Amino acid sequence: MAKNKKDNAVNKQKIIMESLTFQVNWGLKKLYGNNESLNGLATAELSVINELGLAEDIVMIKNMVDDIRKTLGINPIADKGNFCKSVVAIGLEIASVSDIAQFQIPVSWQEMIDQKIVKLYYPTDNINDIAALLKTKGYNTSTYLGRHIVKLNKLWISLDRDKNC
Repeated sequence: MAKNKKDNAVNKQKIIMESLTFQVNWGLKKLYGNNESLNGLATAELSVINELGLAEDIVMIKNMVDDIRKTLGINPIADKGNFCKSVVAIGLEIASVSDIAQFQIPVSWQEMIDQKIVKLYYPTDNINDIAALLKTKGYNTSTYLGRHIVKLNKLWISLDRDKNC
């Protein structure tokens, strides 16, 4: 019986990674065409995500951002937050950059795990609406020092305010 549970967990992880890989490749192709260097960075980053056991959190973040986008029509602020240095997050449309040619040092997922709370920026006027939506959708939310937090398995997402928007 323990072997079945372990096999199921391995199969679940494999399915999640295959789905993530497809979605990232599709998103990057849609946004930037066939860019071999971005695809190579994405493959390496996906490998690290898999090794660190972050795949499920990444899927939940994508679902969360998609829920906000579909329901409220609001996207995360470009070029801000921890995810804008991630090719995977860009491919999944969790984050965006204004100029991919200016893409610099890739994100360190281990540092993000160590930091525990990572930031995702939204316009100031929409933060409370976003937090209310996520609460009604069943996300594990709370507040920490006045910031709305979504708790995932290994990461906590801070919905930070962008004062310029």
